[in-house]
Amino acid sequence: MVCMERDFFGVGTPVVDYFAQVSDEFLEENKLTKSASNFVSRSRVDELAAASEIIAVFAGDNARNAAEAVSRLRGRAAFAGNIGADEEGRIIKENLNAVGIESFLEIALGNTGKIITFITPDKERSFAVNLGNSTEYYKLPLEEATDSKYFYYTSISVLGKHRLADTIKHTVDELNGEAWIALSLESPPMIKEHRKELLGLIGKSDIVFANEYELTSLTGKGINESVDEIGELVELLYIKLGEKGSLAVYKGKTENIPAYTAQPIDLTGAGDFYAGGVLQALSSGKGFKQAGSIGSFIGARVVEQLGARLPELVLPTRLG
Repeated sequence: MVCMERDFFGVGTPVVDYFAQVSDEFLEENKLTKSASNFVSRSRVDELAAASEIIAVFAGDNARNAAEAVSRLRGRAAFAGNIGADEEGRIIKENLNAVGIESFLEIALGNTGKIITFITPDKERSFAVNLGNSTEYYKLPLEEATDSKYFYYTSISVLGKHRLADTIKHTVDELNGEAWIALSLESPPMIKEHRKELLGLIGKSDIVFANEYELTSLTGKGINESVDEIGELVELLYIKLGEKGSLAVYKGKTENIPAYTAQPIDLTGAGDFYAGGVLQALSSGKGFKQAGSIGSFIGARVVEQLGARLPELVLPTRLG
């Protein structure tokens, strides 16, 4: 593997995350399923936003979140996807500039993706989701992905009958060893439905990130059997175990990575920042276990505030 100029190139579905505090009655009145992603039209998302008290607004997406972790660790990260010529598109562009992420955003017809996170008094989160024009992205610059150590995407972005999925699959095939391919698994129900397709993509990947539910949904087996099976298919496998820490599997060797103490406020983006932290640590020459420790530390810092963001980051000396 040759040394590349850029550390990370991520592609995904750029969205803006809006946060609102609501009652359970609000969810019932608006026919929103609690603790789930409710996919609705753009006009409906806008109606729900207008009817809610928005308390925070942040740029989002799994790959963007991972790119921010890379950038906060002083790595060079890029992010690609479709946005619209609208307020949400402006927010995302300004965010990438502010956190030092190289932009390969394309302005296309239609609206930028928009998600409202409804927080009920019991701290549960429910979502109204419209991905806008992000699933129609197709202009990914192959030469830029090639000029990166890691090409990163998530299973959600590649599953479905849309142009973004086709674009990612084509890029994975065309990279052909020019960059390490990192895949994050997301959404156990979707993983279970698309097992065969995902196993094919994992066979083309070098690094896979998953939590224990995502991994067992993929194999249909217990956690230990799943670790053994998927660990044989990739160079590196990281399994996130929440408060129990995580596992890193490299060439048949499994290492336990302790969790870091945190005072959780919002779990949004913790896994994304874990992945980004791991990839940047690997890119800078850290071993696979230490890279997992750095990812774990960053994930713990992210959950201590509202939204998937990391305004400041100081690594403990023993991790740096």
